Amino acid sequence: MDQQAEDAALDRRLFIAIMQAAYSGELAAAHAYRGHWRSLWQSRRATVRLGIQAIEFEEWHHRRQVGEILAELGSGPQRWREVLMWSIGRFFGSLCFVGGWFGPLYAAGRLEAANVGQYEAAAHHAARCGLDRFVPQIEAMVAVEDRHERFFGDLVRGHPLLPLAASVGGWRPPPPAARSLRRAEPVCCLLLPSRPQRREHRCESGAVPQLSPGSRTPTMATTPAGGGKARGEALIREPGHLTAPAPAGPPRQDEAIGTQDPPPP
Repeated sequence: MDQQAEDAALDRRLFIAIMQAAYSGELAAAHAYRGHWRSLWQSRRATVRLGIQAIEFEEWHHRRQVGEILAELGSGPQRWREVLMWSIGRFFGSLCFVGGWFGPLYAAGRLEAANVGQYEAAAHHAARCGLDRFVPQIEAMVAVEDRHERFFGDLVRGHPLLPLAASVGGWRPPPPAARSLRRAEPVCCLLLPSRPQRREHRCESGAVPQLSPGSRTPTMATTPAGGGKARGEALIREPGHLTAPAPAGPPRQDEAIGTQDPPPP
């Protein structure tokens, strides 16, 4: 019994130590990513810039979560580590302005791989010392950090310098994972532009009014021949939810547009 208590106490100390390191590590990562996305000022890098900016937001979010866990356990960050990690993050963030694009992306992928292992170890020690209530939250962090690693891995995969960097740094991009259409939205969806869904309405003619970008006034477009649309079943596409066209036939006077949702597939 005493041995079990000692083991639990050791796991608790290790868990707190890992979370303290993670708390300051997120500070370094956030500052490094801030410098990284700011260095991508070219328009052709706009998509990557948005992705790294969203990752920076998620690192700040993880730091808040880890800080709350430490506070609940009666602990807190280590000041010397905070100063060190702040300096490291700002230093590597500034290097992104003078180096090429491959080096920062590879370093970021290697960092995220280390974060995955760090949070996995934290979840292991939390489960062993009776802090099971933190395990689901930490496992969610593992999933986000894994997504970050794959993001950077996809960007450097196939680069001619990757074999040399992997032999020195010891990290290779993970294989691309199949993306599910029903995955929960990540935190970074707050920063990335959303894609509006489509809503379809009936009209009486054989033309298809479509919304041009930035406009709420539909423009007319002719349906292609043999497109599978019977007369009286042309569609209006607008942002919103998808609705099915009503059966063919003369519309009622009070029927302007269809409003019923389609049955689930």
